[in-house]
Amino acid sequence: METILVKHMIKENTIGANINIMGIAKRLSIEIKVESNLNDLGKVYIDKNENVIISLNENSDKQTKYTLMVIAVADYILTPTKIMRTGIVYDMFFLNDIFAHRHSYRMLLATRLAFPEHIIDKLCSNSGVESGSFSYADFIANSNYLSQFIRSCIDDSSALFLLKNTSELPI
Repeated sequence: METILVKHMIKENTIGANINIMGIAKRLSIEIKVESNLNDLGKVYIDKNENVIISLNENSDKQTKYTLMVIAVADYILTPTKIMRTGIVYDMFFLNDIFAHRHSYRMLLATRLAFPEHIIDKLCSNSGVESGSFSYADFIANSNYLSQFIRSCIDDSSALFLLKNTSELPI
């Protein structure tokens, strides 16, 4: 996928301190389903009609659903061939390792799809926190995302250059 397209989708779906991940999913023709009979927390796959589906377990809390949704969109952008072949399943073990994988292609793009650059800058720097203009704890408490996902943000995580280097990705 072209870097400029991803940047444009992020820009057109940014509203203040939030990015509308549902708008990005819609733009990519990804259908979001919440299912009661899902054994795992979530999965992204291609159905028999060749539609891209992100399925989320209805018993998960809102933060888990949003976190998995943005990670699944990043996985689809970065590894569409893997999604077409086998799909990707997300479980509790995956969620427990989010912070450990914060430098991975997936997490760099996922955090950029979830948070505008100015928010990532505040999350990663002490300047806003020290001046009192930004409360990290309040941001986490009011966010739609899991705290370990928010803590995975790193400077320059926009990392959209990664899209140009997808040949290095394990598929």
